[in-house]
Parts: sequence; C-alpha cells; structure tokens
Amino acid sequence: GARVYSFEPHPQTFKSLQAAMSGRKRVSLHQIALGEKIGNVTLYEYAVSGDGSLINSLVPNARFPVKFGYSAAEIAVPCTRVDAFCADRSITTAASTPPSLWWTGRSVGSRPSHDRHAEWGRRHRAPGR
Repeated sequence: GARVYSFEPHPQTFKSLQAAMSGRKRVSLHQIALGEKIGNVTLYEYAVSGDGSLINSLVPNARFPVKFGYSAAEIAVPCTRVDAFCADRSITTAASTPPSLWWTGRSVGSRPSHDRHAEWGRRHRAPGR
C-alpha cells in the first residue's frame, strides 16, 4: 500500500493534524516546511487578540490580515527541500527513481519555488494519475 508523508510547519496546526491522523499506520507526519533551503524560515501568524482567529502566511504584512487589523507574530520553523527529505530517509520507488509527489500545499520561499515543486510533482506522478 501507499505511504503518505504529510508536512505542516505551524505548531498548533500540527497538533490538530496529529489528533486527526492518530492511529493511521500509513501516514507519516512531519512538523517541517518544504522549500528552497534547509534551515529555519519565518512563518507569520496573524491574530486579533481574543477572537481566536489565526491566519498563517509566508509573507510579512500580508494584505488580507493587515487590512482587517491582524498583527503578525514571527515563528521560526524548520525547513528542508523535498530531495533532501527523501534522501535523508532513503525514500525511493522500486525503480530507484524519485518518489511520486502530489503537491497539495505551498512551499516556503518564492513563488517560482512553488511552481518548480508543482512541476516536479506533475512529471513524477504514478501511472494513471
């Protein structure tokens, strides 16, 4: 069967993900961002004091949250590249080619990085996808 690798860098959201995926043997959860570099990156968490709302962004002064009075707190989160993550865990397919990747999130870094990862995912899909 297939194995799912899930990535969520935000600490609070990661806890929710852990609770939702508890007991699922084929799901591997990782509290890390994916992007262009290896190391820590800044995640911006926007919140209005007391209303319980959180909006996370990869950019400071994001238009929507700032427009509605949200202020940002900076959170340092670990980040790695997809290739490094796979190499560190010896993740390959039977043919020793890069594993299939269905990109459903956003990479940390510039927009071109996201486009590159999405293109990589389109080129490496399993047959019939």
